[in-house]
Amino acid sequence: MNPHPSRPQPQVVVLVCLVLLCLTNHARAWGYKEHIQLTRIAASRLMLDPATPIAMRQWLKNNCAILHDMSAEQDWFMHESVGEDPSKYRDLLWWACMPDLQTKLMPRDDKLPYLPAHERLMHYVNLEMFLPDGVARNYRDDLTARSPIDSFPRDPNDPRYQQAGLLPFAVEYSYQQLVLALKEDRLTTDPAKPQDDNHAVKWAGYLAHYVQDNTQPHHATEDFRSFSYFPNVQTKPNVHAEMEWKMADDAKNPFTALRTAYFPLFDQALRTAANPSITDDLFVSTLEVAVKSYEALPLIGRAAQRANKTGSFDTELFFNFEGKVGEQSMTVMQLKARQQAWAVIRTEYLLRRAWREAKGE
Repeated sequence: MNPHPSRPQPQVVVLVCLVLLCLTNHARAWGYKEHIQLTRIAASRLMLDPATPIAMRQWLKNNCAILHDMSAEQDWFMHESVGEDPSKYRDLLWWACMPDLQTKLMPRDDKLPYLPAHERLMHYVNLEMFLPDGVARNYRDDLTARSPIDSFPRDPNDPRYQQAGLLPFAVEYSYQQLVLALKEDRLTTDPAKPQDDNHAVKWAGYLAHYVQDNTQPHHATEDFRSFSYFPNVQTKPNVHAEMEWKMADDAKNPFTALRTAYFPLFDQALRTAANPSITDDLFVSTLEVAVKSYEALPLIGRAAQRANKTGSFDTELFFNFEGKVGEQSMTVMQLKARQQAWAVIRTEYLLRRAWREAKGE
């Protein structure tokens, strides 16, 4: 059975759903709903840009259900529920969810054929793990625990990556495979070879997913749930889930007020934010984005402390908490809008760059 169909086959959907029903933890990502929307908006922006080559626009049109209108995207964000089952989405949007699905479906002791680790290690890079020997490799609120970028070796077999995660390699590899597939005109599933999933739509989805994970601050630290901010709390809140998906796709609470306030901030950030890294070297560029995202961790941690003051986490208080990221004051909601705008901008930028590298246009 092929676990990666462009259009998921019925038996695959049944398998995915059975696995997901047995799981209690949400995917470690922005959440399926947000990966779908971030990828779709990036594709839409490329479609609407007259500078995008006509052939690329046609490829996106054929392989991504695009809403185009941000008001339609806002309505979808307000009312759509995806939860743990993205199987009704197709083509590029399906593949943008596949890395998280693969994390769950892949036997825990297996390794990917192209990188020496399980899929679950592809989604993050903990910046503390390459500090010198003898120095505690734990997150610190003063941000002094970040390893310098030049301390990260380009060898995925370095054993420290088994703790640090291999996100820079995953971004680099998926980009390279996308370029190769585009060069060879393996644009999507070949009807004559329905089991062959080594095509551009798959690798564009994988690249989008990893690039988007790179902008979630918790994917840059070993303290990925902000537990260090609750040393004396017996039942620690899952701040990771609060930051990522809960406000956008919680089955128990639609958080209507938060969603209503959030989307215009996200739309504005898309208009004003710049690509956080345009370094040509994708390995270095991924680390640069992780470093910039890491700077937001103290704001998230302090907001979580305030939101959990009574022992019951207040999601609205969390997102409306204001503090500083570097020299800039912002609420957690504004931070999330910026980070997700970065995710769209990075996805758009790298898909266009891959097409130009492959096609020369």
